Amino acid sequence: MANAIESRVMALAEPLCAEQGAELVAVEWQKAGRDWILRLYIDSTEGVGHELCANVSRAVGDALDAQDFIEPSYNLEVSSPGLERPLLKPADLSVLPGSL
Repeated sequence: MANAIESRVMALAEPLCAEQGAELVAVEWQKAGRDWILRLYIDSTEGVGHELCANVSRAVGDALDAQDFIEPSYNLEVSSPGLERPLLKPADLSVLPGSL
């Protein structure tokens, strides 16, 4: 279950990711040692490369800075979910072999 920060970031970031040609798969907000990490997992039919991650990071980072609703400071990470992509949305299930 998503916490309040994850839910708010998801709502903010989904359309920004779409503008960059990416789908926002998941958002994680977690403490790692003394630091906080806000991690966005994106996917694309064209594949996820460094350029797409950088473009999404800039767009979402700028929007988060403008709204400034996350306390404490954190590191923003954007990456592909890889082969272990979580199936979180009903549409995710439609791509499984044999699910048609």
